[in-house]
Amino acid sequence: MVILEVTSKLNKKVGLNEENWKHIIDSHAELEGRQHDIILTLRSPDVVLYDKESDNYRYYKLFKSLQKYLLVIVRHFNESGFIITAFYVSKINEFDMVKVYERNEN
Repeated sequence: MVILEVTSKLNKKVGLNEENWKHIIDSHAELEGRQHDIILTLRSPDVVLYDKESDNYRYYKLFKSLQKYLLVIVRHFNESGFIITAFYVSKINEFDMVKVYERNEN
């Protein structure tokens, strides 16, 4: 069952199902109750990278109050996609990635 659906910055309808949400909060308990942060990250990321090796998109958004980025990893299929996982990281890892979007600070 889909528990969250949002149109991402890349104009894809991205869903999150119960099974993946359970996986996320079981592995990353700090995200429990923070579904809104996932929505913000998908709608208004600082950076989106494409990982050619795993065929996933990585959406990053800095949450200044936490001094961390939320990383949401998504698999896209045509006009839609689904969230694989999400967790906080201290920096953006661009190694071997293709940058598909970066927020313009101007």
